Amino acid sequence: MKIIASQTFYTIDSISLKRLRVEYNGKEYDRAFVDYPQAVAALPVNAAGELLLIRQERVGAGREIWEIPAGKLDAGEEPSAGVVRELREETGFSASRLMLIHTYYPAPGFCNEQIDLFLAQGLVADPLPADEDEQIKVHFFSLEAIRRMLGNGELEDAKTLLSIYWYLAREKKI
Repeated sequence: MKIIASQTFYTIDSISLKRLRVEYNGKEYDRAFVDYPQAVAALPVNAAGELLLIRQERVGAGREIWEIPAGKLDAGEEPSAGVVRELREETGFSASRLMLIHTYYPAPGFCNEQIDLFLAQGLVADPLPADEDEQIKVHFFSLEAIRRMLGNGELEDAKTLLSIYWYLAREKKI
């Protein structure tokens, strides 16, 4: 696929909505496209093996949902620094051990966002001021509670599901 033309319709913060004209197999097509900065997310696990999730209002879901902490990288910010900043802002914890789980595209059909997904361990209290537009609840869950939440459909966020299933498989807890 080759991009022939790009037109930006709207930009807010560092996110742009565009119309792309693409050539594919000798034909031209219009595609809606979201130009989105790189993001990071972390599955925080405390010394007791409990998983930390946050609960916040999400406009796409139209309600509060449980998820792992995540956010966009600042310009020039390295993923490992960005994920620690997000942890501190959203949970009040920092992590002494980070492990990159995977880098993936959550919606490659219309968006170029990539998320670096980390496992965060060695949690220590180390808060930063929260973003003023976020009202976040923080809670640690046992693996038993997480399995129950998975079973009853309480966990709906893709990055959260990906990280939890990865962790359960890694720990042979599935």
